[in-house]
Amino acid sequence: MIALFAFPFFAFAMALFLGCQEPVAEIPEEFYQPASQQIKVEAFDSLLNRNHVKGSILIYDLNKDQYLSNDFAWARVGRLPASTYKIPNSIIALESGVVKDDSTLFEWDGQPRGMNIWEQDLIFKDAFQYSCVPCYQEVAREVGAERMNEYLVKLEYSGMDVSQDNIGQFWLQGDSKISQYQQVDFLKRLFHSELPIQPRTEEIVKRMMLIDSNEHYELRGKTGWALREDYNHAWFVGYVTRGEDVYFFATNIEPIGKMDSSIFPTLPSMKFNWNPFKKKKTEYKFNEPENTTCMVSADVINGSEPILLATRNSSGDWFFSSGKKDRPDGTSQPMTLKQVTELDQSVNALHAMPLNVGARRDGHLSKWVPFKI
Repeated sequence: MIALFAFPFFAFAMALFLGCQEPVAEIPEEFYQPASQQIKVEAFDSLLNRNHVKGSILIYDLNKDQYLSNDFAWARVGRLPASTYKIPNSIIALESGVVKDDSTLFEWDGQPRGMNIWEQDLIFKDAFQYSCVPCYQEVAREVGAERMNEYLVKLEYSGMDVSQDNIGQFWLQGDSKISQYQQVDFLKRLFHSELPIQPRTEEIVKRMMLIDSNEHYELRGKTGWALREDYNHAWFVGYVTRGEDVYFFATNIEPIGKMDSSIFPTLPSMKFNWNPFKKKKTEYKFNEPENTTCMVSADVINGSEPILLATRNSSGDWFFSSGKKDRPDGTSQPMTLKQVTELDQSVNALHAMPLNVGARRDGHLSKWVPFKI
């Protein structure tokens, strides 16, 4: 499950450093903002095939004014945006006043929502990061079809088929379409503050989009998955800043042949444990030996949740989890302390935590708050 979802971003990192590249023919201007060069990366196809999917990985290197992809024709085709539409939907929610800020609360009414992680009260930021479809359907219905279309024209986010009849699902099914080039163009305008929106809205949305940040890079993005009888495709769009370098990306993939679709519902809330720009040697600050065994909750190991809770008992045994469990159970699995730091280097901040103490945090980038066990 981790490999399937992590590979588009892994491919993105490969594209930045691959040297075996060759130019391809110019692409018609109507599909994208013209770049001086398009680079074909054959290695992407091998990567996709190994993961039993087909599709296109499109990257735009801002400083080099250069596109990289394995399939430029695929990248020109419009497809349902699925949950990547939560980026413009969030902008519209804030600009219209339907949502006040990223702390606005969406109360759960107790009815089934399709995913356990959605069946709770969620603030707007969490609704975005957990890709809560019912929350954003509520937003869209409150905005209404007329205002939604007005904002889409204002944002130049074309290709959406919006009416009052489909206001709660037009990005998930129907005739709405966006291409990878259009995804990149929209992200470029958001990054450059070229959208006709309030600075406050831009700041909030960029904050909500943040997936990972450290001294080497910042990653912002959104996943999406569109599944019906006649289509099945997944998205990962966003951008990475690394010093003065900026890379925009839009990956669109489909399964080859029969595939276990049960893995896809975890994609919207997946946390990206693989860091493309991290140092080859992972930092390790703990005093214990690297091979010290600790227990880790299953949802952290499979990549669906970040580490938000850590405890160290009177015997010095470590337990790391998403916070849903405060002690190991039958689903928890052993890992070495070194492996945990490779999974999430931010746990190094706990290297001096004493016995009988635990620590929690609200999010992957939040500060740890200690407590006594």
